[in-house]
Amino acid sequence: MQGRIEWIALIFLPCLTMFFLYLFIWRRLRGYTGDCCGALFLLTELSAYLVVSYYVA
Repeated sequence: MQGRIEWIALIFLPCLTMFFLYLFIWRRLRGYTGDCCGALFLLTELSAYLVVSYYVA
């Protein structure tokens, strides 16, 4: 069961991060630019790394 929770967290939390950041960007800028796309990618990747480091450490 522990392994399943890790995989769910690894998939769910970055998706949740991406969703809320996208909503934030859309509300603030009323659009979506290339800079926003890059920032969204990096912050989503960072959230995945944080989940991995939480379960590894």
